[in-house]
Amino acid sequence: MTSACMSGLPSPGLAIWMRNPFEPSDRHVSHVFGSPTIAQWMSRDGIELDQPTLILKNGQPVLMAHRAVTPIDAGDVVALVTLPQGGGGDGKNPLRTVLMIAVLVVANAYGGALAASMGYSGTLATAVASTAIAVTGSVLVNALVPFQISPCPRHRPTPHPPARRTHCRRVGTMDASRNPCP
Repeated sequence: MTSACMSGLPSPGLAIWMRNPFEPSDRHVSHVFGSPTIAQWMSRDGIELDQPTLILKNGQPVLMAHRAVTPIDAGDVVALVTLPQGGGGDGKNPLRTVLMIAVLVVANAYGGALAASMGYSGTLATAVASTAIAVTGSVLVNALVPFQISPCPRHRPTPHPPARRTHCRRVGTMDASRNPCP
């Protein structure tokens, strides 16, 4: 059964390529006429998948091997969703994240006991002791799993104030042989 627009013409198929599932505006939307296969539509629109991508037709997964024989008919909705890859080379390390969560759990659990062992009681004493544990633990995590420093200040994992970024952009205009940024 073919759906129809208000004008009586058949509605086209709709194909949506979500390049970044966390940024809905980063997408390619196409109205597809003439029942091409998914592979033909991808070729016609110049879509090359360089990362793992999930293909769905009307909510059902389509295997990569079947995209050459699966047509996009009138009224069909085809979605290509690029899967998140993580990393990105920004100096992020999952081990650091897990260790910091562990430090915060320990600080929360043992802050009161540390304060009591030193003869103090109350909310303020517990908060001070928990903070001491958290700071000491974060120093230890930083010593055990240090950040990877990038040669260019704008690629470092720590945030910079806006004035620093503006300065970095000006430095980026210098001679390429002296610029450490790729």
